[in-house]
Amino acid sequence: MNAPALVARRPSVCPHDCPSACALDVEVIDNSRIGRVHGAEDQTYTAGVVCAKVARYAERIHHKDRLLQPLKRTGPKGSTQFAPISWDDALDIVAENFLRCEREFGSESVWPYHYAGTMGLVMRDGVRRLTHAKRYSGFFSTICINTAWPGFIAGTGKLTGPDPREMAKADCVVIWGTNAVATQVNVMTHATRARKERGSILRRIWLGIGVVLAVNAGIFAVTRRGPGPPPPPPPPPVQSSQAPAWFTALAKEQRPELPLPAGLRFGDGPGEYVNEKSGCVLVFVAGGRCRLGSEADDVLARDAFFVDVPAFWIGKYEVTNAEFARFATETGFVTSGEREGSLHVVPQGVDLAETPEARHTQMALEPQLNLSVNWKTPFPGGRQCEPNLPVVCLTWFEAKAYVEWAGLELPSENQWEKAASWDPVARKNRAFPWGDERGDHPRGNFRDAAFYRLYNLEPSPIQDDDGYGWLAPVGSFPEDRSPCGAFDMGGNAAEWCGDVHPARSRLKTLITGIAHLDEGPIRVLKGASVTIPVDWYRNWRRGVVPGDKFRASGTGFRVAFVPRKRKD
Repeated sequence: MNAPALVARRPSVCPHDCPSACALDVEVIDNSRIGRVHGAEDQTYTAGVVCAKVARYAERIHHKDRLLQPLKRTGPKGSTQFAPISWDDALDIVAENFLRCEREFGSESVWPYHYAGTMGLVMRDGVRRLTHAKRYSGFFSTICINTAWPGFIAGTGKLTGPDPREMAKADCVVIWGTNAVATQVNVMTHATRARKERGSILRRIWLGIGVVLAVNAGIFAVTRRGPGPPPPPPPPPVQSSQAPAWFTALAKEQRPELPLPAGLRFGDGPGEYVNEKSGCVLVFVAGGRCRLGSEADDVLARDAFFVDVPAFWIGKYEVTNAEFARFATETGFVTSGEREGSLHVVPQGVDLAETPEARHTQMALEPQLNLSVNWKTPFPGGRQCEPNLPVVCLTWFEAKAYVEWAGLELPSENQWEKAASWDPVARKNRAFPWGDERGDHPRGNFRDAAFYRLYNLEPSPIQDDDGYGWLAPVGSFPEDRSPCGAFDMGGNAAEWCGDVHPARSRLKTLITGIAHLDEGPIRVLKGASVTIPVDWYRNWRRGVVPGDKFRASGTGFRVAFVPRKRKD
């Protein structure tokens, strides 16, 4: 006779990544394989209950068709023709294809996506080391989480919730938009306890059904069920007869076509258009041919060229702290600067050069990482940001996240430079937003005597004094206004452009930043920050920096909007 199997129960924890991290009691048969899986009875959340998926774990672990080695497709897709290969061969095939894509298209053409509910830190997050080391494309968190979290925050204001065990003490439990019986069985354990032990009201609401609930003095009323009325029709497009007077007074070539694109409306001031999602104010730049770049041999600029730039809108001001704060609050977005600090041009505790002239060069070329500097505390000494100052200390990807949330774009280098420099009346590109001469007084927020005074580095080698030692509220300098009506394109904060810069072998510009940042996906910066003297600035000059790492207390961005062709 066969001896009975030796069955023992061992404590464990669920390998899935659900927030509950359920405690388990697992049957171990003959010390060689698992049997049934039970919820741990002595754990107050699990309380002896486990979901059906985990309860049947042994069926998948010991199934005869479980995949135990790599398979290589030997026929066309969909043919189900595969042959087993070794792990070494599988890794070689993957590596060879990664390397081939890098050679032919650049490292950004590789986008590793790896995620499953049973992957732990080593299996899942360990692969990210390869992504960072090889400069592959990536994204924040995971695809499924990023779709759920913003929706949750939009509905509740914060990514949080009560301890599910408190449901057993509640008078009313509403389970909104989820089938907890199938996907959160432990929640149902505590919710049903409330109904059984307290006579509490329990309701489950499916999203999209259109149920309106009222809970008052212990009365739970469903006032309406069903699919609900259709959404209200969109407002009719603005016709020319309804446009503001300032719009109809513009020359035809200076006006966008009506109706305005979805998401834009007329602003309160002349020439202003408002992005309804973010509240950002934009100005219109008519399409057409223009000259960009520098006619002189300038290592910091592109050679002069003519190009047709289609019509677009660009931010009238740099994006402010108040505008970015709204995005961060709605989405729960946390910047890398908040976790790791940002570059600051005058670090504390670093020996400065002895002469003003040497300091002048040192502060331009030797930014240092300051762990206390981020968009919320961008000032020297940790002073909090102010709502109407330009938001800074963001990487290119963090600026990109904001514009995508708003339904906008980062301006391309051509768009930015045309908005800053092209004079459609004189048919020429300007050296500065206000003209071709720097002027005899401060016209923008550049490095000057106020900057040196802020750091007790007087006497200043620069005589100009605009009164702002650091960032200024957007629009504070009326003369730093470009031909299209955009402010601060000369000074205040340097600004990210949307371009992916050509390969390093084709760089004809200066790599900005300290040595260990001179790697990574290269992006373009335009405009001067408050750390740059006006004599160094020209509209056609640019910096190029790693977009994934570079974040500095003088670097911000502005938005752009490109109209798409209508299908009607």
